[in-house]
Amino acid sequence: MGKPNKQQLQEYNYDEASSGSDDSDSSDDENDDEYSVMSADIDSVSKGEGKSSEGSESEREEASNGNDSSDEEKEEEDPEESSSDEDDAPLQERILKKESKGRAKLASRRQQKSRALEEATKRLAALKRERKTQVREGTADEDDERPEKSSGNKQSAASKTRKKKNKHKPTEVSSKRADFYGRGARRLNESGLGVDIGAHRYKPMDPRLSNLTGHFDEDRFHHNYAFLEEMRNKEIGQVRKRIAAHRATGNKGNRLRRKAGITQADGSHSSTLEEDVARLKSLTQSRADLERRKIDRAAKQSVKRKIREDVESGKSGAYFLKRKEKKRLELEARFEEIRKRKGEKGVEKILEKKRKKNKSRDASFLSR
Repeated sequence: MGKPNKQQLQEYNYDEASSGSDDSDSSDDENDDEYSVMSADIDSVSKGEGKSSEGSESEREEASNGNDSSDEEKEEEDPEESSSDEDDAPLQERILKKESKGRAKLASRRQQKSRALEEATKRLAALKRERKTQVREGTADEDDERPEKSSGNKQSAASKTRKKKNKHKPTEVSSKRADFYGRGARRLNESGLGVDIGAHRYKPMDPRLSNLTGHFDEDRFHHNYAFLEEMRNKEIGQVRKRIAAHRATGNKGNRLRRKAGITQADGSHSSTLEEDVARLKSLTQSRADLERRKIDRAAKQSVKRKIREDVESGKSGAYFLKRKEKKRLELEARFEEIRKRKGEKGVEKILEKKRKKNKSRDASFLSR
């Protein structure tokens, strides 16, 4: 700290005198004594300043160095005063200072990242070169020693030797992942809406088989796709011709096979006899199943129509048939439908089948 000058002491004297003016009535003598003491101090200070002015330049430099060091200590010891000075600065200056500090920090971080990236690339390149040399020399084993800096997981994973995969090879996914492809996802089809969780994904949909487009009407379906029955019947006829051509012999058989398209220009065959026989069996079976479903559906519809007509005519009120009675009426309607479609021979054929079945069943019971 520097020595107090004369002006500071006078101001201090003035402040002391002003602060004591309120009770001047009680302490006038004390003020006079203090004034005399302060005047003596001022004279001594003025004499000291005269002596210090006659000092050497070296002492002045030491004093200036002492003042600088004391100022630095003040700055270090009083951070609150510096912060208060910053608060007193204008807003624009404070913003500029903060921006400059932020840019400096960002630049330092970028430099650190760039240095770390360069170091990592160098280490990776060195590791790859080392690995290539090991593979080329055939010294790469499962128990290769890894650098101590790598962690245990990385060390165990890198120690396993794997053959280099082709870049065109498709990606392999583990089948042990239960959640892959949405396995185990809950479905909402039980509500009849046909909506699944995850419906935002694209899924091909046939509107003919979706519940969102209405309920399935089998009669209308068969009416709209009646041309499929015609195509099936036509294919059955072609297959039968091919089977006959296969079984024919001699020049006639060769001619029939060429006409049916079985024998190609190079002498090869488009199909064999066994394949055509299996195809004919499949087509006839599907046609028979379709015909049976049609007959059953027509029989059920006739029973429902009869009940509805009885209710409308007033013969009986609304009623529900027992299972046995319903089965009997449906069987009668079924035979009536067969009589309409195939005549009496069709009915006799079905009854003969049923008799043989019952006879074999009775024989099995009697043998026991």
